[in-house]
Amino acid sequence: MFDLELPGLTPAGGRALEQAVADAGAWPVRFEPGREEQRWFGIRKAYPSVLEILTEDGRGHILVDPSDWNEDAWVFRPDAVPRLARLVELLADHAPEGYVFRATWSGSPIDRSEELAAVDLAERVRSEAVNDHTRYFVGVDPRLVESARRHPHPGRH
Repeated sequence: MFDLELPGLTPAGGRALEQAVADAGAWPVRFEPGREEQRWFGIRKAYPSVLEILTEDGRGHILVDPSDWNEDAWVFRPDAVPRLARLVELLADHAPEGYVFRATWSGSPIDRSEELAAVDLAERVRSEAVNDHTRYFVGVDPRLVESARRHPHPGRH
């Protein structure tokens, strides 16, 4: 449900961010360090480090109604809202190059992109104004924004 791109995420940085999120009681994440696999005929496949925003905590799904796919904006569980808002702020604290955030159903098109500060995205979370069809560039280098606009459907990072 969440697409998250953190340029330059290192194993040490990913583990530190995962711990900081847990310590702050923010919405949970899971870090997977990058790896490389040996394939047929000596070909090697590299997988980047990934920080995944989980869709569930121990109390259930982050959405009030995960089966409702037609809303203009996401309706998060009331107890999840402050934790998700804190998460988007923590991401900025630990991502000096910024990050790209999107809450989406798989396959939903991107209609627009917005550049904003983490505090502004946190406010959108609090006011239930996070849109399924919007990609949010949070404190990101403008070159990354332009690259993403040329390639509008990135893989999961």
